[in-house]
Amino acid sequence: KFRCLTCSGDQTFCCSCIVNAHQFLPFHKVQEWTGKCFNDTSLKELGFIWHMGHGGQPCPFSDNMHAWENIPMDTEADFSLMETVHGPTIPT
Repeated sequence: KFRCLTCSGDQTFCCSCIVNAHQFLPFHKVQEWTGKCFNDTSLKELGFIWHMGHGGQPCPFSDNMHAWENIPMDTEADFSLMETVHGPTIPT
């Protein structure tokens, strides 16, 4: 069982449901029930992949979505891979 402290903290979900519920909420703090207590975990550890743009779906122009798996999920992420696929995000 898993819970999200950011959403409410008192409702529990299975792994699949908590990942699906956070499709557009990638920075929420989640915990896993061990049978004795809740321990911190992350959506990434639960298999979450953050598809930016394209309505939350994988980019149809990328043939290597696994390249995204090692990008840290924080506000300091390097978006150079996305610019390689799509070009600059701001017109020059």
